[in-house]
Amino acid sequence: MTEAEITIWEKLENIDRRIIYLLLWIAVLWPLLSPIGLPVSISDETKIAYEYIENLAPGSVVLVSFDHSFAGMPELYPHDLAFLHHLFSRPLKVVIIAIWQEGSLVAEMALKELAMGEDPRTGIEKVYGKKYGEDWVFLGWVPGGETGMRALGQDMHTAVPADFWGTPVTDIPMMANIKTAEDVDLLVSIESGTPGAPEWIRQWWSVYQ
Repeated sequence: MTEAEITIWEKLENIDRRIIYLLLWIAVLWPLLSPIGLPVSISDETKIAYEYIENLAPGSVVLVSFDHSFAGMPELYPHDLAFLHHLFSRPLKVVIIAIWQEGSLVAEMALKELAMGEDPRTGIEKVYGKKYGEDWVFLGWVPGGETGMRALGQDMHTAVPADFWGTPVTDIPMMANIKTAEDVDLLVSIESGTPGAPEWIRQWWSVYQ
């Protein structure tokens, strides 16, 4: 190493740390204050899903199943929020469940976030004008995996006697006419493993198409 190189390294080592922190702040804040503006592409699959929901007739029943755990949240939680936001923004009847046990807790988190931190049963109505029990319902975890999917399709009231908060399904007005898979117009599975979409196809689409 030459004397000149040693001098350069010595100078770098002796730079005031406040200058280093200032440079780091500039490097972090600059893209935030002046974004590069990279284009965000929308996939064909996303467009198809969006348009399908947009074209559902008013009053259509959509069942959303949270089929992932906390480990899947970095990838799927934005999807959870986006799907629920879209569904709540439309004149639809939304039934929310979870085949994965942790999925019910993820769903609760998403609902609470959309409700601006309030109890979803009242907060969702304030934000979206959707009344709990009439426009949407959260049934929580459906045990049994693929067997639970089949049981839910055959008789929801038997498979899930009460909602996430313990209210009997028979006391929820919206569920009076939603009893089997044949009463559901669209099933959305947000999943990261098994059981997930293949099992839903086997237990619902193959049976009730």
